[in-house]
Amino acid sequence: QIFDIFVLRLQDCNRKVNQQALEVLALMTPVLGSILHPVLVSVVKAVTENLNSKHMGIYAAAVKVLEAFVAHLDNALLLPVFAHRARYLSSQALLDVIEHLSVLVTSVYPRKPQAIKQYALPTLWFFLGNGVTRVRSSNARAALTRLAKSLYQVMGSKLKEYAASQPERVVKNISDIL
Repeated sequence: QIFDIFVLRLQDCNRKVNQQALEVLALMTPVLGSILHPVLVSVVKAVTENLNSKHMGIYAAAVKVLEAFVAHLDNALLLPVFAHRARYLSSQALLDVIEHLSVLVTSVYPRKPQAIKQYALPTLWFFLGNGVTRVRSSNARAALTRLAKSLYQVMGSKLKEYAASQPERVVKNISDIL
């Protein structure tokens, strides 16, 4: 119940309250650790909504929270939340989440390769199949390229095998990237 109220502060319309809540969350994350797991979905949603903020203090605080999550929480639990959330983001928020997803892939795959297949690959297929590599900015292409290369680094030729069962556009885009 405490986090239900706290999440509202992460989305507060008062910039100072919003920024302070994000900064406190970044500081609390190492201390709370696994206690955050039950509220991860709502907290990640609130934090990622701040990644498109035009207020640099709010944006920087949101990035610090994501970095604290990756450093101090179970990455296998973060992976599905980030992968799902990426589909609903745009602009800078999308770039930041994909960047962090690339980092999660390399840490999760050795322990849970099935999680990568279940969450990270569908996210990559989603963006490659929806023309993100052609339509969006070069930054989006670069972020997706890093994600694909992170996946290829840990999966090797299995990535191409899984891609072969995808629509032709995805197969072409992944082969262009790799």
